[in-house]
Amino acid sequence: MSNMKTKEDFNNWTKGCECENSIGQTWCCNQCGLPYDTRKSKSVEISDGYHTMSELYEHRNKLFIVLCSEISKNPQYQTGKKSQVWRSKRHSDESYYSGWFIMGIGKESGEQITYHLPESLWGKTDFADTLEKAPQYDYHTSNDVLNRLMDLL
Repeated sequence: MSNMKTKEDFNNWTKGCECENSIGQTWCCNQCGLPYDTRKSKSVEISDGYHTMSELYEHRNKLFIVLCSEISKNPQYQTGKKSQVWRSKRHSDESYYSGWFIMGIGKESGEQITYHLPESLWGKTDFADTLEKAPQYDYHTSNDVLNRLMDLL
């Protein structure tokens, strides 16, 4: 579980980021989680000689959609009436990032695995439960998501 327990902790964690370690389309960096405009960032052109950061994020986005699709079909991951796979264009506080939506696995605190995805991929996620607004964010970190992904095995 994340060290952040309250919205204030999260706001302090993200406040005033001017990080130069941008890593992709969705977030400024792993430390802050603030969205940024890729047109202003050269980070999407950073490459290991095989893939650019932009290509790797495209892979991540599509792999997550495929994972969510498979989970939505598998009775092992169903709880109660509905699948645990969901999508929403709004956060729980009804805020949103223009051009993005949230897709998640798990709705309860301590089980959420979420990513912001480009709105252009919305049509590829019709299998998900569409929510008016996302479940209350549990302040999970990137490490929390990695651990929760492995817990799906």
